Amino acid sequence: MSRVAMHHSIITCDGKPAVERCTTCCRQFHCPLCPKGMFKPNQPARLQRHLEVHIKNAIAFQDNNACGPHCEIITKSENVRPCRSSWTFKLHPAQEQLLKYVLDTDNLAGELIVKTGKSCLTRADFWGLGLNKEMESTIGNACFEVIEKIAQSQGKTIFVADLYVSLIPGNWTEKTGLQIQGFPRQPYGIDCGIFMLMNAFYTTLDAPYDFSVTDMPLLRQWWCIILMENFYLGSHGKLFAHWTDASKALLRGEVPPVFRLRKRKVDDITEDEEQQAEVSVRPADKDTPVEGDSVEDRILHDCRDAAEWVEANKQLFSARVDLPDILCMGENQAEAALQYGRVWTEQLDDNEKDSILEPFKFTFYSTKDMWKFCDEIVDKRHSLAYCECHHR
Repeated sequence: MSRVAMHHSIITCDGKPAVERCTTCCRQFHCPLCPKGMFKPNQPARLQRHLEVHIKNAIAFQDNNACGPHCEIITKSENVRPCRSSWTFKLHPAQEQLLKYVLDTDNLAGELIVKTGKSCLTRADFWGLGLNKEMESTIGNACFEVIEKIAQSQGKTIFVADLYVSLIPGNWTEKTGLQIQGFPRQPYGIDCGIFMLMNAFYTTLDAPYDFSVTDMPLLRQWWCIILMENFYLGSHGKLFAHWTDASKALLRGEVPPVFRLRKRKVDDITEDEEQQAEVSVRPADKDTPVEGDSVEDRILHDCRDAAEWVEANKQLFSARVDLPDILCMGENQAEAALQYGRVWTEQLDDNEKDSILEPFKFTFYSTKDMWKFCDEIVDKRHSLAYCECHHR
């Protein structure tokens, strides 16, 4: 995939940012390195003096492949702008490696990549954003969190609706793309979600639209990078931000995949945080012997049975339910089931248990929905089940 420019904040040692009169919103001279509208003098000489201060405070580096503060600056939300130079910069080799790792469809779908303010995003979520697939609402909401941060950094307050819910009733003014000058069209493809993000991003900041349907593959991967480098993964830090020591260790194979974030002690959690906390349950008692079939056969049977019940009773749930990865693992099902047997027969640490149980996990986004599931599957059917709830 070709990259057509470096980020607008990166210049050569003997170069200077371009000084150009604005032709879109005014006739003044905008500083290309400040948030839009922050500094826009009438005279180019004032802008030149202002830029000299930027250059004096700049971070110097020699190797384009060397990681440092300059790397973090490029994708930091307050420095991102609605313009081609923000999303056409040349990727660092480590960024390319991490992106390839995250979007690899041969890796487990349930591996956690980042934790946003509303949810934990898995590899499967990133597949819908970074690959030629339909974008799902969970990761769409995460992208809107970034847009909200960008807008706030430029002094704008915006309301971002949850993509899962219907429009909140009220006196809304409807405006279609046909009424907006230069509004990009989507003549083909399944990039509706990406168009929605970019249109919201540009419209919010009153920027001229400089993208088209041919930019969608590049924009999909750019949004992945933005999420990977702006959000943390709990105590693991920015595991997928290419300049961090944690990401370098991951690329060396020294960091195991994360499938569950360890929770703090109850005494450390505030009442407000408790409402947003990730809830995890393992209903079946591991000390209870399994009768009849082997535990390996039973977990496969019970997972399929529970999934069929969920599919047949979608009307009972107020939010979406993610079915276990084991159901689409094909020939790898038997090996995963054998590993599951170890939970019952061996002394394993929490990380090992979580890793083994991950493919069998039902993920809920409403606590009430999860308890309905447990009522039916665990209490009434006495099935083996592993489920988890993420609050949005």
